[in-house]
Amino acid sequence: MDTDFPDQAGEVLLSLTQGLGETLAGMLLSNEPSQAVLQRLESTIAAYNHAVERVLGAPKGSLYIVDLATLKEWFESSRQDRL
Repeated sequence: MDTDFPDQAGEVLLSLTQGLGETLAGMLLSNEPSQAVLQRLESTIAAYNHAVERVLGAPKGSLYIVDLATLKEWFESSRQDRL
Protein backbone atom coordinates (compact mmCIF):
# COMPACT_ATOMS: atom_id res chain seq x y z
CA MET A 1 0.00 0.00 0.00
CA ASP A 2 1.15 3.49 -0.77
CA THR A 3 -0.68 6.65 0.22
CA ASP A 4 0.46 10.25 0.07
CA PHE A 5 -1.59 11.07 3.18
CA PRO A 6 -1.16 8.29 5.75
CA ASP A 7 -2.24 10.48 8.66
CA GLN A 8 -5.53 11.36 6.99
CA ALA A 9 -6.25 8.00 5.36
CA GLY A 10 -7.89 6.62 8.49
CA GLU A 11 -10.25 9.58 8.71
CA VAL A 12 -11.20 9.21 5.05
CA LEU A 13 -11.76 5.47 5.46
CA LEU A 14 -13.93 6.02 8.52
CA SER A 15 -16.09 8.45 6.54
CA LEU A 16 -16.37 5.97 3.69
CA THR A 17 -17.38 3.08 5.94
CA GLN A 18 -19.97 5.18 7.75
CA GLY A 19 -21.46 6.24 4.44
CA LEU A 20 -21.45 2.67 3.21
CA GLY A 21 -23.23 1.51 6.36
CA GLU A 22 -26.00 4.05 5.86
CA THR A 23 -26.33 3.18 2.18
CA LEU A 24 -26.50 -0.57 2.84
CA ALA A 25 -29.06 -0.12 5.61
CA GLY A 26 -31.25 1.83 3.23
CA MET A 27 -30.98 -0.88 0.61
CA LEU A 28 -31.65 -3.70 3.06
CA LEU A 29 -34.77 -1.95 4.34
CA SER A 30 -36.08 -0.75 0.98
CA ASN A 31 -39.29 -1.94 -0.63
CA GLU A 32 -37.77 -2.00 -4.11
CA PRO A 33 -37.90 -5.23 -6.12
CA SER A 34 -35.19 -7.63 -4.95
CA GLN A 35 -33.33 -7.88 -8.25
CA ALA A 36 -33.03 -4.09 -8.60
CA VAL A 37 -31.67 -3.74 -5.07
CA LEU A 38 -29.22 -6.62 -5.55
CA GLN A 39 -27.82 -4.97 -8.68
CA ARG A 40 -27.41 -1.66 -6.85
CA LEU A 41 -25.89 -3.52 -3.91
CA GLU A 42 -23.24 -5.13 -6.12
CA SER A 43 -22.27 -1.91 -7.86
CA THR A 44 -22.22 0.04 -4.59
CA ILE A 45 -19.91 -2.51 -2.95
CA ALA A 46 -17.62 -2.46 -6.00
CA ALA A 47 -17.47 1.35 -5.90
CA TYR A 48 -16.61 1.46 -2.19
CA ASN A 49 -14.00 -1.28 -2.58
CA HIS A 50 -12.44 0.73 -5.40
CA ALA A 51 -12.47 3.91 -3.30
CA VAL A 52 -10.80 2.22 -0.33
CA GLU A 53 -8.10 0.74 -2.56
CA ARG A 54 -7.46 4.19 -4.07
CA VAL A 55 -7.22 5.89 -0.67
CA LEU A 56 -4.73 3.29 0.54
CA GLY A 57 -2.85 2.94 -2.73
CA ALA A 58 -3.60 -0.78 -2.76
CA PRO A 59 -3.63 -2.86 -5.95
CA LYS A 60 -6.98 -3.23 -7.71
CA GLY A 61 -8.97 -6.17 -6.39
CA SER A 62 -6.77 -6.61 -3.31
CA LEU A 63 -9.22 -5.40 -0.64
CA TYR A 64 -12.79 -6.32 0.15
CA ILE A 65 -14.53 -4.23 2.79
CA VAL A 66 -17.73 -6.27 2.54
CA ASP A 67 -18.13 -9.89 1.54
CA LEU A 68 -20.77 -9.75 -1.18
CA ALA A 69 -21.97 -13.33 -0.66
CA THR A 70 -22.58 -12.68 3.06
CA LEU A 71 -24.31 -9.40 2.31
CA LYS A 72 -26.63 -11.13 -0.17
CA GLU A 73 -27.56 -13.64 2.55
CA TRP A 74 -28.40 -10.79 4.95
CA PHE A 75 -30.42 -9.13 2.22
CA GLU A 76 -32.43 -12.25 1.46
CA SER A 77 -32.93 -12.94 5.16
CA SER A 78 -34.15 -9.39 5.83
CA ARG A 79 -36.64 -9.73 2.96
CA GLN A 80 -37.99 -13.03 4.27
CA ASP A 81 -38.33 -11.71 7.83
CA ARG A 82 -40.63 -8.95 6.61
CA LEU A 83 -43.01 -11.32 4.84
